[in-house]
Amino acid sequence: MKKILAVIALLTVSITGYAFEIDGPSNSKLDIYASIRTYGMVQDLESETTDTTESLLGVQINSRLGFIFKKDNIIAHVEYNQPNGSSDTTYASNGLRLAYVGMTFDGDRAVYVGQQSTIAGAGPAMGRKLTGDSGIAGFGGLGGARRPGIRYDFSKNFQVLLFDTRPDSSNYSKIFTGSQYSDVNVEQKLPKFEVQYAIPALRLSLMGAYSMFSATAKDANNEEKDFDTSAYHVSFLANPSYGKFGLKLTGFYAVNGGLYAQVSTGSNSSKFVIQPNYLNAKGEVEDVKTYGGGVTFVYKVDKQSTLEVGYGFQSSSSDMYEKDDDNMGVFANYNYKLNRYVQITPEIGFYDMKENATKKGQKPTDSAAIIQAGIQFRIDL
Repeated sequence: MKKILAVIALLTVSITGYAFEIDGPSNSKLDIYASIRTYGMVQDLESETTDTTESLLGVQINSRLGFIFKKDNIIAHVEYNQPNGSSDTTYASNGLRLAYVGMTFDGDRAVYVGQQSTIAGAGPAMGRKLTGDSGIAGFGGLGGARRPGIRYDFSKNFQVLLFDTRPDSSNYSKIFTGSQYSDVNVEQKLPKFEVQYAIPALRLSLMGAYSMFSATAKDANNEEKDFDTSAYHVSFLANPSYGKFGLKLTGFYAVNGGLYAQVSTGSNSSKFVIQPNYLNAKGEVEDVKTYGGGVTFVYKVDKQSTLEVGYGFQSSSSDMYEKDDDNMGVFANYNYKLNRYVQITPEIGFYDMKENATKKGQKPTDSAAIIQAGIQFRIDL
């Protein structure tokens, strides 16, 4: 009991910025933070077969509770969000977002081991708030991902990451859609390798990723077939500013990026992660090539308010597609900070998902055009 009281006596609790900070013995420190993000919006979906209007209200899945422990040059970071219980490849379904430990060395060198965020995605940085602060991911930007990995920082501006994408055959069996293959098993042949290099003077970040996958499947004669394919992308993110005005610019080119869940298509539509590959008549894998980009104009109205207007586009093609899979979106929002803890962001957007890509000889199906109008309410502690 005396030992417990002695530890409690050593702990002091304070509130600094957006976190509860607990100072412990021997120069240790524990920061506890939370972000609660809710939204309400009206959404209209219109296509050749659909014309519906719905009202949505909920808590965003990227609401979070986190703990950061620091002692000397050691850091441990754990962060949770509400479990979504789905096959969404962006978040762990058990609610664990981050769980890693790190160590810093001389200068800016550091190493981090555990579940952490990708360093090669820029879509969520583009300012769009509704549907989970997803930015233009899905119509011009790459999505985020959190998976186990090992990251090494050569400096603050140069990082590399080996990422375990943990492919799931229930998601990636789409490779074999419309084929005669069954019992599909997809495996990661090489960990995903990511790199990011920042040029602070230009406010520019360059990113890239590469991974290899193998698959086994049984054909109509119950004979096992083997397939190999690779996935990679290159991208950039720039944030130039001029007084009260700023820009956010991003662009990417990817081949089979859907295999590691960073290339998707659409936003709140009938589309899902881009089908990474199709098999041609010879049983060979046909690549899906995707390019996209976007721009967000930023105007700092005053210390509490910021206006953002953004646009994004994306196109995916394959030798097996009847036509390219295109989509675009445009949004505008106004972020107002009531105080350092609370902010409100009304937003409107239009997203045209156009037609879904289909195989050669098949008629493309129409996908919904979406109009959204809503508001995000956010509390950071």
